[in-house]
Amino acid sequence: MTAPFRRLVARGQELLGLPYLAAVTVFLLLPVGVLALYSFWESGFLTVTRTFTLETYAGVLTSGSFWGLVFRSLLVGALAAALITIVAFALCHGIVFRFPRGKYVLFGLVIAASLASFMGRVLAARTLLGEGGVTNQVLMALGLTSGPLGFLGFGYPTIVTTLVYVWMPTAALILFGSLQDIDRTGLEASRDLGAGRWQTLWRVTVPQAVYLAAAATYATEIRLLGRAPGDRAETGRPAVARDLTLTLAGR
Repeated sequence: MTAPFRRLVARGQELLGLPYLAAVTVFLLLPVGVLALYSFWESGFLTVTRTFTLETYAGVLTSGSFWGLVFRSLLVGALAAALITIVAFALCHGIVFRFPRGKYVLFGLVIAASLASFMGRVLAARTLLGEGGVTNQVLMALGLTSGPLGFLGFGYPTIVTTLVYVWMPTAALILFGSLQDIDRTGLEASRDLGAGRWQTLWRVTVPQAVYLAAAATYATEIRLLGRAPGDRAETGRPAVARDLTLTLAGR
């Protein structure tokens, strides 16, 4: 292979990235740039005045309520994302290693839940939770409680539980593929050396899947925090918390 031909091949490989660069520019960088530009313009009634101003940023960044809402949004998002990753990992681990023959069918059933809209899944969670939900009705029917449990109908436990139910398929998509790529020889060697199931899980499986588990956590937290800018200062709650709380409370 001559030197000019090698340079031509190398140049062709560099050009293969141009479609990706163009797609990122058109569908990501350009919209973000337009949004950033609008943030520096003055807003009027149902319109935007093309006058440069920093008053919007100054008002937001100097607002005490804004930082309180940001902190609570980060806290709820981080807690929900961590629980989503743990639940998705446990579910995918069971599907991949306990039901290898029917794993694609079972995983398809998990992903099928994500085909419904966000509000549809939230309303489905309301059927189970909420003061008049199935969970409270069963507990009262069994005589375990004398009335509906308030934290199931209005509060952060209900919010986090609903978020886990709604966004768990997103993390499962990432973790299912990573668990399928686990080296089976390492698992067999661990069992041959006398390691139990939990030891094999912590010392062999988790280290191989930890990076994609972190990616699943970041992906779900970004989706959760994407709703945070809709906060209203008078609610005192993160936007995602406010939306889900009002929905589950039937308000």
